[in-house]
Amino acid sequence: MNWNAFRKIGVFFQIVSAWVLWVCLVMMLSVRGVAAGEHSGTDRDVRLLTLQQSIRLALQNHPGFQASRHATRAASWRVKQAYFDFLPKLAIDFNYNRLDAETVHRANIFTEIGRALVRQFAPDEDPNEIRPAAWRNAYGTSVILQQPIFNGGALKAQLDMALAAEDNARSNFTDKRQQVIYETMEAYLEAVKGEEFLALAQKALQAVANRLQQIQRMFENGLRNRAEVLRWEVEAATAEGDFIEARNQLLLARMRLSQLTGVHIDSTVKLSHENLPTPERLQPVEHYLELARQKNPRLRAFQANISIQRAQIHLARSNFFPRINLVYSYQWEANNTIALDSYKTWNLGIGVHVPLFNSFSDYARVQEARMRLRELEASRVELEQQLSLQIRQAHAIVQAARKRWQVAQKQLELARRNLESVSNSFQVGMAANMDLLDAQVAATRAEANLIRARFDYLLAYARLRHAAGILETQEF
Repeated sequence: MNWNAFRKIGVFFQIVSAWVLWVCLVMMLSVRGVAAGEHSGTDRDVRLLTLQQSIRLALQNHPGFQASRHATRAASWRVKQAYFDFLPKLAIDFNYNRLDAETVHRANIFTEIGRALVRQFAPDEDPNEIRPAAWRNAYGTSVILQQPIFNGGALKAQLDMALAAEDNARSNFTDKRQQVIYETMEAYLEAVKGEEFLALAQKALQAVANRLQQIQRMFENGLRNRAEVLRWEVEAATAEGDFIEARNQLLLARMRLSQLTGVHIDSTVKLSHENLPTPERLQPVEHYLELARQKNPRLRAFQANISIQRAQIHLARSNFFPRINLVYSYQWEANNTIALDSYKTWNLGIGVHVPLFNSFSDYARVQEARMRLRELEASRVELEQQLSLQIRQAHAIVQAARKRWQVAQKQLELARRNLESVSNSFQVGMAANMDLLDAQVAATRAEANLIRARFDYLLAYARLRHAAGILETQEF
């Protein structure tokens, strides 16, 4: 068998495979049409999910955001605790002691002797005034009230630390909130972009199928050659691959959105393509830098850490000052009954504790706190530089993305006009098959570039506002 026979067999198999591909493509489109018809009958069961609803769901279900909320509440209770430490402390002390019989006997050996002497030489006195020195079972109760008067500024320092810690928790809460909002916006926009890419892929697949059908009829009438048919068959297979890839990308984007919102986003959930974030007029980069210095939660949280460290210095210095406390106690003398029926005594006093020497540990503690403060102040400068760089980069990306969007709009208009012109020329035999194919591919690519440029612009603008710390739900 010669090479011509092999070539004829190869051409035969190519023709058979092309027909099989064409039949499968037509059947697939028919099945999709039926499925679309069935789905249209159940539109009343479709639930619309907007961007605002997705953000609210994410804020409700995000575990990290809820943890930040609890941390803020804990910090507010710490402030209350610091205020309460200025108030007096009231306590009741109760003690019970049991002694062995020999110890009780030895302790009380002179009790009866003393009472007998009172009866003999002081009959007007009550001999029971001589109390036993010990009881077999002894119960004692006292009430103690303590009021701090001066403690070297320790309570004030602890209050300052608590207030700064509350500011830190609130700033972290705001930062986490904006992070969740940004992640949800990103996932939602990616899902909407995926839906538009999928619709574009399906549209391109249908357009290629129509062209293939047209070329096939022209081939049957002897107006086109087999190579042109094969070229469109290859393009149909490519369009089918693009459709499958777009469908998979959309599936992944919807899964990511489901993870963030905490709800299962299946085929009954429709994403809204309306009311998407509309960027306002882009301000100069200095405007966003100033907003970041005023409102960025990460910067405010860092400033709160600096305030905490300054309060730590004051707390360490308080160890060099005396501590003065007012103490009042009311006691019932211990006896052998649990009832409060014994003699009552009270005393009021002021306790003063003056530190003299503590092996330089207090001095070392103050110096350590000072060095920690300098460390935080240097780190704050570094954070400001990082935020400035992020904002400048995000601002430049927004400008570039907006320009690409504008260019993509013009490119799509040009590609559509070119496709229309080439298609008309192709109908009358004045354009080659490759010209029509290139025009079709260019139109599809231009539409895809417009979708990509639009969503890149929306995400870049959201990223800029996030870097400045002004990304809020009500703006979208």
